[in-house]
Amino acid sequence: MGLTLILLCQAAPAEADCAGCVVRAEQFWGVVHAQVTSTTPAMALYLARHELAHGHATAPNYYLTADCGMRPEELSSTLDIAKSLDVHMTIFLMGLMIDRWPDQSRALLRRVVAEGHELALHSYDHKSFVGMSREQIYDEVVRNWALVDWALGYHYPMRFIRMPYGARDDTVFADVGALGVQSVFWDIDTFGWRDWATVPIVEQQVVSKMRPGAIVVFHCSSAADRSALPLYVQSLREVGYEPRLLSTMQAKPSEAEVEAYWRSPHAVRTAAAVGPKTRRDPPGLRRALAMLDADGAVVE
Repeated sequence: MGLTLILLCQAAPAEADCAGCVVRAEQFWGVVHAQVTSTTPAMALYLARHELAHGHATAPNYYLTADCGMRPEELSSTLDIAKSLDVHMTIFLMGLMIDRWPDQSRALLRRVVAEGHELALHSYDHKSFVGMSREQIYDEVVRNWALVDWALGYHYPMRFIRMPYGARDDTVFADVGALGVQSVFWDIDTFGWRDWATVPIVEQQVVSKMRPGAIVVFHCSSAADRSALPLYVQSLREVGYEPRLLSTMQAKPSEAEVEAYWRSPHAVRTAAAVGPKTRRDPPGLRRALAMLDADGAVVE
């Protein structure tokens, strides 16, 4: 499978406060570890082979997704724009922002949920998962998730992940599926992250490629993306298109659906390559067994 690269993220400024990084990540590590290690082999294989790359095409809807987590002010600005448009998004968030700006991040993530958006995973620090060990992928996913939980003060039921740079292969699919989350790709990249991007280019990119069920990806860190957002949302509304949350695309797969796939000829054919990865226990790092608040208590 070819790799698609998106948004080469810069590191956040070194002066940002990270004195409590380890404590913040570990406060919810136990409950997240329990969540990901409860993934059944059948569910792991199902998720590994069912990436979301396009939605239902029966209505003029599209799915607005934002990759965020560089700086709080960029996410805040994006939320302001979304509120003015009365639209809701699926926000793929990096954990590093929460570590470096904890107070701002706590307020922002609670605002995200309160205003009707949904959160999804985007790794801890935007390193490519391709070539990582299963332990490294576990660390990226669980740290990301635990930090979101810390910021919200409760365990958030994640369903989706977008790999950094959109880079993934069968090994990554298997290791992420084993953690119980589903990969999301896109139909339309706004290209707002590119140096040559302008607001008109971004607007044209989205409007010209729109089709029912499209998944649009943009970046909170891109000024062109933020400025173009109201333009293409309004243009698309004029022809009947409305953005939707990814969770409205399909319900979480039922046990019967997962079991049927597990027993299907397609699953049997792919099990030789993917099965060993999805059947193994998700990597149990020693520290995950002794985290604070492993029982899922709310942390304030």
